[in-house]
Amino acid sequence: LPADVLEEGEGSQYDVEEHSLLQYVKEVTIGDWGFNVFDVADRLGHDHVLLSVAHAALSACGGLPYGVEIGRFLGFVVHAESGYCAVGGGESNAYHNRLHAADVTQAMQWLLDAALGCSPALREAVTPLDRYACVLASVVHDYKHPGKNAVFLRNSMDDVYMQFGTESPLERMHAAKAFRALKGGNASRDALRGLTADQQASVHALAHRLILATDMARHVELLDSFKAWQQQQPQLGGKMCEADKVLVLQMLLKAADISNAFRGWTACRRWTEQLCAEFHAQGEAERKLGLPVSRFMDGSVSPAAMQRTFVPLIVVPLLQALRAAFPALGTLEDRAWANLHEWHRLLGDTNDGSTPE
Repeated sequence: LPADVLEEGEGSQYDVEEHSLLQYVKEVTIGDWGFNVFDVADRLGHDHVLLSVAHAALSACGGLPYGVEIGRFLGFVVHAESGYCAVGGGESNAYHNRLHAADVTQAMQWLLDAALGCSPALREAVTPLDRYACVLASVVHDYKHPGKNAVFLRNSMDDVYMQFGTESPLERMHAAKAFRALKGGNASRDALRGLTADQQASVHALAHRLILATDMARHVELLDSFKAWQQQQPQLGGKMCEADKVLVLQMLLKAADISNAFRGWTACRRWTEQLCAEFHAQGEAERKLGLPVSRFMDGSVSPAAMQRTFVPLIVVPLLQALRAAFPALGTLEDRAWANLHEWHRLLGDTNDGSTPE
């Protein structure tokens, strides 16, 4: 790859027309919820799955905004890929890695298409720039993730915690560093170049708010806000204001971010096992530093036991709220219950309770 794309901060103004990155883009089908990013990686190789999925998502949502060059968009995604793998001494995180970013990018595209298909109000409210912001936010929502959660950052007084504060430090870091790379003086990856100043500010503001919404500490807050919005729908006359549109898009990215729980069983199990591996690695790091070992991080909780609480308490209520607003998403709750049944089966439960009430 052209080195200019990968450099941090200031870089030479490489001519994107001379160094086409399209040669690295492979054909990927992303319009089916049966999408399995591990199968895609096995078929294409792991290097540029995120690049290929992001390009497919961009095409599915109507292409680039007027004025933005494809080479700059691809340059930004390639740089984002390097940010996902350049952690932990060059080794990728078990869970928060570029395959997760590709998985979330596909999920967000699918969820948004399904929601648009059954909501005239959302179709009227969402603009091409909004859809572009959704693609960018999905791609970089975990950019530079250290493989540790906010509790670890706080207890270890990590630089990220010191710089980005007590509220959503990881998510603020993802957004800040990603867009700093985008606008850092290197034209080869300026995926906003060609837009007006107002358009750039709009895309950045929405992408920033979407990324911050992926903080699980805000789960109850956002879910309650979404339910309150749903209750107000009869009084709104089918109209959707800017704040409501942003809330809907935030909920969709939240769902995409935890979509491993309602993917097909094979992908669901593999993602959960990899998340547990990352949790265990954090627990080991906490032990070495003499820090309290965080909940679920000591290696004593199996993937099945973790999902036994996470799915009914977190995943299902989110999916039920989305189904009430967008009926086309109803099948995802069924998938979540089916996966929960499989987790209970692995635990040997005879009365698993993994069916909706």
